Amino acid sequence: MDYWYSLIAIALFLRVNADDINNEEVLATNVESSTASMGRDTETVSTRFPYIVSIQGNTQGYYKHLCGGAIIDVQFVLTAAHCVMTPTPLELAQLSVVGGSNTLNSDNETRFPVIGMKIHPGFKILRGHDIVLLRVKTKFQFDNVQFGKINYKVVIRRGGGINATFLGWGRMKQGHKKDLDLVPFQTINDEVCLKNHKFIFLTSSEICAIHTGTTRGACDGDSGGPLVDANKQFLYGLLSYGRKACQMGKPYAFTRISTYGDWIRDEMNEMLLH
Repeated sequence: MDYWYSLIAIALFLRVNADDINNEEVLATNVESSTASMGRDTETVSTRFPYIVSIQGNTQGYYKHLCGGAIIDVQFVLTAAHCVMTPTPLELAQLSVVGGSNTLNSDNETRFPVIGMKIHPGFKILRGHDIVLLRVKTKFQFDNVQFGKINYKVVIRRGGGINATFLGWGRMKQGHKKDLDLVPFQTINDEVCLKNHKFIFLTSSEICAIHTGTTRGACDGDSGGPLVDANKQFLYGLLSYGRKACQMGKPYAFTRISTYGDWIRDEMNEMLLH
């Protein structure tokens, strides 16, 4: 078991550690300084997806893109817990949410300070519950052009065979503009994921989905990003981890949002009271 844990931990995609990267480019390196990112075999968009946001951290006097996230309510965003917890936990004052444009680092985006954070109490690396709820200081102004929310109260059936789209910016150069990419995925049966792809840490609170594009798969910059039904605007999952970095046709584990509906609702209500 320790052997497999080590193998997967090496390939696990975590948020970028801003202390360990240069100012020019975010690179996938190891478990302590890389964040999951999708392949670029994609369709680009302008503001088709008003619910997609960039989770950014400030540890050296400037903000860097760490992970993707999704707006689910007027002051709330979901992303992966490991984005704010590893390799070291981030403070609220270091975090912000950037949205308003599907082109990152564009003139149309807006930065929102984070004033609240609820990490799922069951979260452990490679043990599931990789989800965190962020509350921003200023309400999003929903117009479904710059800002909108995605429906997270949906259930994706088990058993595989569901076509879905992953949204992410991937590898970023500091200060450079980058269009959002749409990356095709298909869910696969948990048993297939376990036996054929050796995802021995897959839990019932996760979705296993395989990259169906024609270029390389997850690398850096896309952890926490949403797996969606792009037409119906349904949120299925948040990118958590994978075993083979930067290779096409490989499976990845996504936090299954439908598992957490009650927790999300209760935590939003609790945070609004304070």
